[in-house]
Amino acid sequence: MDRSMWVVVVLVLASSGAAAIAAESRAALDLKASEFETWMTHGRDTRKPGEDPRELGAALSTRVDADRMVTDQTVLACLSAFRGFEGEASVKSGVQSYPATRGFIDSTVKQFQHQSQLVAELLRAKAELLNLEGKYGDAVEVFDAAAKEYSRMGLACDRGKIACGVTAGELSHVMKNDAGADARYLEVMSYPWYATRDAEALQDLRDGYLRAVRGLIDVRRNDKTALEQIYVTPAVYGQLLPLIAKAITAAGGDPTSAANLVSMGWNGKRDAR
Repeated sequence: MDRSMWVVVVLVLASSGAAAIAAESRAALDLKASEFETWMTHGRDTRKPGEDPRELGAALSTRVDADRMVTDQTVLACLSAFRGFEGEASVKSGVQSYPATRGFIDSTVKQFQHQSQLVAELLRAKAELLNLEGKYGDAVEVFDAAAKEYSRMGLACDRGKIACGVTAGELSHVMKNDAGADARYLEVMSYPWYATRDAEALQDLRDGYLRAVRGLIDVRRNDKTALEQIYVTPAVYGQLLPLIAKAITAAGGDPTSAANLVSMGWNGKRDAR
């Protein structure tokens, strides 16, 4: 769509009333994602007091159903319009009530269920509204659901970060950049993977940790002092203490007197697995 036509569509959409919801929705289909976001933001910011935001929600729903791209900011702008509309009504009535906003959130969550960050933001907003309405039990339930989405998103990011960090460390070692490899392995090892509750994520993060420690041992294999400064979490003593002891011995040290192994309870009888 050329610029002049886009301007005409935006002006028509922004000036239409509730009776033109269907027409607005069809016209919104022709906008690019960035143009639609601009229109949605314009519709939110220029909405008159008491003006129903349903046309914004209808246009959004129509675009999603037609498989047109919609940005997260567009959805949040529409949410803001609904919340503002019912917020004004609540001030006038003296009663906090947001049924339309919560309805918009519920339908939108279903349409964007695979986008954890957006879903988390929407659920958090719904929980805040339930709290304002005095529905504390429902609010707690939805806050928990939002927290779960945030956690899922965080774990996905963490798994990617750990995988990238370990591989970058391994490549740095291959390129003879042992200082860089050392730093990257230590960064990976600082992550508290053992506190993860998701079984699949726990396995991935644990494997990344084991790779990082083994890589660090290899990087420091000729430096007895550096090897004696490697500490690992108790959950993997059985797998890693024998490797550290073996490396210290190969570097000319005595694992039975190495400060790190002594503090980690090394007795020379654990077998590597």
